[in-house]
Amino acid sequence: MLYTASPEKLIIGKFCAIAVDAKFLLSYANHPMMGSTAFPFFIFGGTWLEKTAEFLPRIHSRGNTVIGNDVWIGREAVVMPGVTIGDGAIIAARAVIVSDVAPYTTVGGNPARP
Repeated sequence: MLYTASPEKLIIGKFCAIAVDAKFLLSYANHPMMGSTAFPFFIFGGTWLEKTAEFLPRIHSRGNTVIGNDVWIGREAVVMPGVTIGDGAIIAARAVIVSDVAPYTTVGGNPARP
């Protein structure tokens, strides 16, 4: 899971199989588009966070990322912020999930499609 400082949660159901190097991004993974730089200095915490905390409320939240029960996620798949993957779905290796996946659907590609 990348950028765990985000206010959203990653919710994973029961009996999921998640392959090596699968990644779940949360909204703070998005670069801030205001100010003099798009680099997210606040991820370093400490003084960096104190001096750049004003940008945090401006980063758009897509909500929790929810993975249903009995979901299979292939190697090196990337799940973007705020996506819901329904029960029993299968995510192909290296798929990039940018939108919700219906239950019991197999998806693959970039962006992932049924």
